[in-house]
Amino acid sequence: MKNFNKSRRLALITGATLIGTYSTTSSAKTTEINKKIDEISVFDFMTEEEILDITSGESKLDHTLAIEKAREAISQRKNAQHNEPSWLATNGPNLYLPPGTYRYSGSGLTYKNGQSSIFKIRGAGSESTKIILGDNSWFVKQKHTAGFSISDIHFYGGFGAVFIYGNGTNVGRFSYVERCVFSEYSISAISQLTKDFPYLKIRDCLFRGDQHKKTKGVVLTGLIAGSEITDCDFQSNTYHVVLRPSKFGGSEHGPSPINIRNNGFFRWPDHRKNTWDIWVVPNNNTSKNSGRGILFESNKFGNESLRTGDSRVLIANEMIDEKNPQEIWEHETTTSTGHCRGLRFKNNNISSKEPFKTPFIYSFTTRLTDITLDDQYDSITAPLVEFDKKIVNGNRLVNNNENTRDNHINLTNYIKHNPNQTIKPANITAYFKLTDPHFHAPESSIEYENEYKLIEKSIFTTTEKIIINETIKIEEKTFNTLTLILTITSSTPEALQIRSYSENVLDYKKIIHTIGDDEKTTIKLQWQPRLNKGENKIKLLITTKETATPKNVKIKFTHHAN
Repeated sequence: MKNFNKSRRLALITGATLIGTYSTTSSAKTTEINKKIDEISVFDFMTEEEILDITSGESKLDHTLAIEKAREAISQRKNAQHNEPSWLATNGPNLYLPPGTYRYSGSGLTYKNGQSSIFKIRGAGSESTKIILGDNSWFVKQKHTAGFSISDIHFYGGFGAVFIYGNGTNVGRFSYVERCVFSEYSISAISQLTKDFPYLKIRDCLFRGDQHKKTKGVVLTGLIAGSEITDCDFQSNTYHVVLRPSKFGGSEHGPSPINIRNNGFFRWPDHRKNTWDIWVVPNNNTSKNSGRGILFESNKFGNESLRTGDSRVLIANEMIDEKNPQEIWEHETTTSTGHCRGLRFKNNNISSKEPFKTPFIYSFTTRLTDITLDDQYDSITAPLVEFDKKIVNGNRLVNNNENTRDNHINLTNYIKHNPNQTIKPANITAYFKLTDPHFHAPESSIEYENEYKLIEKSIFTTTEKIIINETIKIEEKTFNTLTLILTITSSTPEALQIRSYSENVLDYKKIIHTIGDDEKTTIKLQWQPRLNKGENKIKLLITTKETATPKNVKIKFTHHAN
């Protein structure tokens, strides 16, 4: 180690910020740093030979010892103020890695008992500061943390750059990974495997794993409220982003919620057989927090290097190494009964590529609930949502008991490149509502719902009437029966009378049954008319009884095919 004057000179040359004094000795296990220093350089812990090795770009030496001493130097614990929780204490100075190429072969930077878990490490930019990791190395491997920041570094190789684990919670500080490049890692660039770790912000990063390994770009576990992945570029992984429940104490938590926005997901040509952009692992214990609040917005899901068997979103259980149950291997292809509930997709740009039939969502679970898709789709001919064939029985899921329900697909922004091109929203039609104002999907293929626009009056006079005109266009007869449902809610339903506008179009003898969700407020008619190929006109006339004045009337007309 060097004396203070030499360290100060080197710090000034490399651009490090030194305020105050500190002293080191070659035998000292720790470095005493004056509290006024706000940032130290890793060069302050190196010989001139090591510094020259790094700045020359040769990087023939191993710099592990110096990097670990520098990490220990920024772990000085300081007490929080009166009445503050301990995680609001400040830590030691920040650590700066000047431009150059470093080698780190340790098991991972961490902290010792009595030291602060909070740290901030920055480079001079991912174009200037590069760390080559040993084959069996993480750069940071730490049992939980109250908060950290890593920025402006290119990490190459190793298991990955960040590994945070443990069954504790972090509900205080924010953590950041920003403006970094991750390349040729063999497991995952960023792995967060804790029970409750909110407020992790991953921004402006590039992910490119070892193409010969089943790599993951980012793995986030458990309850991750307030977290985000934004403005990142995912180029080459088996799974770009993995969202999974935590498994501690015999129960599962999450995954939820997180915002994933403005990212680019595509596939670089490589040796992988199949790849997936997003892998969501169902929660096998509960539907609560099993996807609720996870938002995918304004991302690009490109069509580069798509293969048959790929999907953009995969919903499947995970195979776990029993010797290390927190290590993720790959997804299972067996049926899952886990819960996935509340995913939202909004304004994403989703492209496909012929001749590959790649669905947007591929699900192995029979419990897919409250999923909303409202995106722009370009040239997609495969079903947007496809359930694995092992769990499909006709137009239903096997042993489902209606656990898959209340899902919605909006096809308003579907782009087709020839007039006859259509899109199939799902390979099972029974569990989805469809918004399709431009008739991009064959209307016989899925249930859809129109709320009738004329009905928003609080009071009808006895002379007023409502005529419902619906056209059901059948391009091909792919169903056995078509069921029409008319639902009327009113505070005075007894004041209404309903009849067909044309008896040869709507025959009341075809009514299956009349039911009421609430006999005092709702009338529901369900029937199966005889329909032919082409356009079928459905007209209903709703009038009031002679001496009645109905109030608060709303009408909804739906139909679905079986």
